[in-house]
Amino acid sequence: MNQSINQLINQTTLQMSSGDLELKRRFQKMDEQIGKGSFGRVYKGLDCNTQEIVAIKIIDLEEAEDEIDDIQQEMRILSQCDCPFVTKYFGSFVQVILWVEPGIS
Repeated sequence: MNQSINQLINQTTLQMSSGDLELKRRFQKMDEQIGKGSFGRVYKGLDCNTQEIVAIKIIDLEEAEDEIDDIQQEMRILSQCDCPFVTKYFGSFVQVILWVEPGIS
């Protein structure tokens, strides 16, 4: 993995807490993709606490490794915004997916 990706994972991991688990529990991603941008795909989701429909952005850090600084800046800006005309940011977490191929030793 690229050093920038490792840095983002380490920074996010340091910020992880019970809040990370709360985000995973609170927001459920649905299968319907509703958009795509330079940083990832956006899916329809559900806020399980309020039953409201939300947007959930999924970013593949390996595909976006050249934009890690821009992604971090977007997260910082959105986390500070409190405006009805700007998407509300609830938080983020890194999910590492390990692929295991059967029969490979």
